[in-house]
Amino acid sequence: MRKSPAMFTLALLATVATASARPALGPAQPVPGTAGITVRDVPLEHACLPTFHVYAQVKRGDDPALVAALTYPRLTGLDFDKDDSARSAASARRMKTWLDELQQRTSAATRTQQAIIADPASTPAQRAAAASRSARVLDHMADLLESVEVPASIRDVEETRDVYCDTLADHAYVLRDRADEARAAAAAGQ
Repeated sequence: MRKSPAMFTLALLATVATASARPALGPAQPVPGTAGITVRDVPLEHACLPTFHVYAQVKRGDDPALVAALTYPRLTGLDFDKDDSARSAASARRMKTWLDELQQRTSAATRTQQAIIADPASTPAQRAAAASRSARVLDHMADLLESVEVPASIRDVEETRDVYCDTLADHAYVLRDRADEARAAAAAGQ
């Protein structure tokens, strides 16, 4: 059976549209204001965000607290199955431990940057760079929250998944506001 040119064109367009809809892995780019940290975008499945920034330390020279905050991994593998209370409890403990560690790493990184901003010996450029790094850390914490893998037990229940994602987004929103304040300070050279 011979295929028509119109069918071929439609198939080609459908393939191109599908391929362009999928986020591509981005090449790693240096993070401005750091000595050896790179960032790249990766596509996510089963998360509230379609893509995620993955940071990597490629050479030494950056504040260890900054590196620890930016390279903290996403949380995956949670299971809140209502029929398995032990597994649900274990996932809740894992999530709490992950959140506590995320908060500690973020606090340590922003404290270090705030010390640079408050230091009278810091130049305006150093203060602006530190404020920019603080904003990046806060944005990354927000991204980490919204990139937590949606548990398998709720993925197919649209209303529950939406509530889950909205809850994570609400917490991320507060962090993004703080990041915007840090960016404003960086733009003002403070």
